[in-house]
Amino acid sequence: MYTFDYVNGENESESYFVYGVKDDSVLTRFFLGETGQIQFLTWMDGANDWMLFWSQPKVQCDVYSLCGPFSVCTENALTSCSCLRGLSEQNVGEWLQGDHTSGCRRNVELQCSSNGSAMGRTDGFYTMANVRLPSNVECGDNRYRSV
Repeated sequence: MYTFDYVNGENESESYFVYGVKDDSVLTRFFLGETGQIQFLTWMDGANDWMLFWSQPKVQCDVYSLCGPFSVCTENALTSCSCLRGLSEQNVGEWLQGDHTSGCRRNVELQCSSNGSAMGRTDGFYTMANVRLPSNVECGDNRYRSV
């Protein structure tokens, strides 16, 4: 019914995803929506509407950088993005408009320079259940860095 291919462009920075329909009478749409999902739709004459044939990623929280740094995405929540405990929206205006890509910032700076405490507060970690790390997480080796 459909053919798909990935084609390299004229230079290294160009590549294209192309598709073809084997039956010219079938009307299709393939687009990248504002949600970050790629959607492939087929026109259904009987229903007089577009039918979703395929989409990726399937889960909204898997859209790259949907919620921004230091935030968490909850698939079944009214607002999918929220800040981790101890952090607030980096740009409140953008968050109110539904753009969470600026992420979150700390409410209180880390106390690294004051031996881990200031005014009786110490740095620490919170336990978070049912959370998975992003698939594009980066790790670094800090063993040889000096402070």
